[in-house]
Amino acid sequence: MNKKIIILAVLLSFILLIVSTLLFLSAQQKINRSQNTIDITTIDLYTIDELKEQMLNKPEKSNYSFYLIPISAFFGMFVGLLIYYLLSEEINQKEKNINVKSKTILNLLTKDEKKIIEKILENDGKVRQYELTYIDGLSKIKVHRLILKLEENGIIKKEKLGKVNNLILDKDIYYLLKE
Repeated sequence: MNKKIIILAVLLSFILLIVSTLLFLSAQQKINRSQNTIDITTIDLYTIDELKEQMLNKPEKSNYSFYLIPISAFFGMFVGLLIYYLLSEEINQKEKNINVKSKTILNLLTKDEKKIIEKILENDGKVRQYELTYIDGLSKIKVHRLILKLEENGIIKKEKLGKVNNLILDKDIYYLLKE
């Protein structure tokens, strides 16, 4: 994701958090003001019955907890976007490292070994050994020797299936090279 979009979203969520908090506080002040409807200077003008009636007709406290929902939502969005922004650089760096490592792996292989690895990648990480002999420039003996070398280096694993060998690319290497 583009960093400018992330920064804009963080700022927007921060502004919405402040606005919703201010709305919450203003609603709370209005409720507190409405509860104090009797003026102390004019209390002498009221009779006891009128004061009782005023106290009984006093408006109930309004439930202003619904303001807490947007506040918590905007706070969560703000924190989440901020964490994503801080970690996005680390994620991008790891992706670059993976690409460099996969290129390094391929550069360490010979031309014929690269052909074998590419054929295995075309078949989703698994191939039968006899299928590799159809690659141009590779004979059965050459394929056998290259497979032994790749198996020795831990790049592929050979499984016996009767008279046929099934070659499986190492899981980690497969995911590195597949991207």
